[in-house]
Amino acid sequence: MSDDESIVARFESDIGVDGRYGVSQLFITNKRCIVYDDRGRVVHSIDLPCISSVSVVDYVGNSEIKLTLRDGRIIHLIRFTRSLRREFNEAAGLIESASSIRSAIDNQRVEQEKMRLKMEPLLFVLKFAIPYKLALILGIASGIAGIFLGLLPPYYLRILIDDVILAQRREQLIVIITIIIVTQALSSALGAVRSYTLSYVSLKVMYSIRVSLFRHIMRFQPNILDTYESGRLISRITDDASRVNWFLSWGLEQLLRSVISLASVAAMIFALDQRLAMIALAPLPLLIFGVSMFSRKARWVYHYEWRRSTDVSALLVDVIPGFPVVKAYCMEGYEEDRLKTRLSEVVKAGLRSTILNLEFFPMLSFLISSATAIIWWIGGLEVLGGGITLGVLSAFISYVSQFYGPIQMLISMVEPMKRASTAAERIQSLMAMDPSIRDSPNSIDLDVKGWIKFENVWFGYTPYAYVLKNVSFEVKPGEKIGIVGPTGSGKTTITKLLLRFYDVGKGRILIDGVDIRDIKIESLRRQIGIVSQDPRLFNDSIANNIRYGKPDATPEEVMAAAKIALAHDFILEKPLRYDTPCGEGGSMLSGGERQRIAIARTVISDPKILILDEATSSVDTITEDGIKKALDNIARGRTTIIIAHRLSTVKDVDRLIVVDKGEIVEVGTHEELLERNGLYARLWSTQFQEKLADAMVSQ
Repeated sequence: MSDDESIVARFESDIGVDGRYGVSQLFITNKRCIVYDDRGRVVHSIDLPCISSVSVVDYVGNSEIKLTLRDGRIIHLIRFTRSLRREFNEAAGLIESASSIRSAIDNQRVEQEKMRLKMEPLLFVLKFAIPYKLALILGIASGIAGIFLGLLPPYYLRILIDDVILAQRREQLIVIITIIIVTQALSSALGAVRSYTLSYVSLKVMYSIRVSLFRHIMRFQPNILDTYESGRLISRITDDASRVNWFLSWGLEQLLRSVISLASVAAMIFALDQRLAMIALAPLPLLIFGVSMFSRKARWVYHYEWRRSTDVSALLVDVIPGFPVVKAYCMEGYEEDRLKTRLSEVVKAGLRSTILNLEFFPMLSFLISSATAIIWWIGGLEVLGGGITLGVLSAFISYVSQFYGPIQMLISMVEPMKRASTAAERIQSLMAMDPSIRDSPNSIDLDVKGWIKFENVWFGYTPYAYVLKNVSFEVKPGEKIGIVGPTGSGKTTITKLLLRFYDVGKGRILIDGVDIRDIKIESLRRQIGIVSQDPRLFNDSIANNIRYGKPDATPEEVMAAAKIALAHDFILEKPLRYDTPCGEGGSMLSGGERQRIAIARTVISDPKILILDEATSSVDTITEDGIKKALDNIARGRTTIIIAHRLSTVKDVDRLIVVDKGEIVEVGTHEELLERNGLYARLWSTQFQEKLADAMVSQ
């Protein structure tokens, strides 16, 4: 690499350049993207300005980064397995960002467009401040007024030295001192007004951004977690909003103050002495050039640093809720090593930004200090030669400190402004995303009767890997069906599609003859109740967890639902009864207790369609029989779908649908399927033998 070329990021693939399992590496520099094979040979070396677009293409079991060059050529840059898709999504984003920046450097028109786009995120954030514009204007106006008050003390200093002290006018001394004190008092008062109003605006805006982000994320379906880890989403709401808060509470006002102060002080120093003023302004071109060079590099560095930081958040959000599993398998050391690895990447990224700062800011500070020393030297000679008075030199030096102060402030603001801009860009990018699953313009509210029909449904969580293949079946209103099959056959996926957590790839799902894509999502889900095999409870009281299915439910309705779910008795045995906290995820309750509270939560919502996904998997046999009777009562008149591994829980349903490898292989009653001696009969025989063996052991 050339002296002015530096590595921005490195990514390692688990597929070699020959398409087999192996190693290949992608390096992204500030000029090129380079791919090496496992022997260190260069396979691709693409100049960033030559890249027109970047895309990640999915295949069966693997993916690749594909580049489209400006001359129309297609480059298949690097291939990798799906396990590395998140890392190489970041690589594609970095290439796209870096290539656009390099092209901007080579093309003035694109540079102007880039500068426009760079400001858009912060302008986007300012939209949230519109409701508080009066307070924002007051805060900025107070700051600007404070600037002009700050111009007076050096002027009074010149009068104090030349017209009072050197002229021996004792009677005017108290007048000048009083004026200086009053000026400082007014400046302090304006500073207090400025600080309070801008703090008020920034806190209100941060509140609005966080609420808007949360509301926007809630518009998405659970499939957003296929793209964004929960830790990254949390980071957008917490960390990014905090950095934007800095911009509103301090950065924006300081930026305006510094610019206005520079212009005002420049006018004052030119009025005092034009030759000294030219010396004071001499470092400006170098300062502007240095800040421009810094800005070009900073965007990559801060994006990369943010990604590494969110990697840590994603790991903690994944590991801490799974703390009992970590302890059970004695994996503390393993998880600590994972954390150390990610924290090491954070350290490396932080050092990279530190080195970037050290390459520019010490040099810029040296220029400012040198210019100040030269002014003292030339100004001192002028005073000694009688060219200017001591008061003029003192006032000039005071103004110069006020002149370089804003310059140093602007320079020091480059880094946090870049961080704030990057944070605002991430907030904007998330807010700009539209949910892939949303209400159509002509969607309707439907009073569901319960007739369900799957027509030739194909679906896969990833392209070309179908979990359901040409699935067709029908459930009549009030009918109770069971869906059974081996693990991984696609049973739970059917319920996810019915709830429209995902949309089908091919085919369609009808409820009462209406495609569910034409039904309002809220209308659809409010009429479907689901109890999953691993119910999620919130860190709240038992009563509020049950009431989650009907927020306005009365205490009597809560208890009635608990009784139907056979939860009332064990709740009364707890010291706080219905006010007993459930803990995070229901950690303070047993598995069976969580299951019964989840059933009560579904019961209280009074759904038209009832889905029980292994609803009794965590309860003992006696409790299971009681819950089955309760569920039989509430299932009357409702379309009910029961998914079960324990076949004894579904042998009495109206029909059984047997699924294997994403396809329906058998349909019929329990007796009919046993007579056919197919997959269901084999599953039943296996479970019956296991029960018989358990019974013999217990005897």
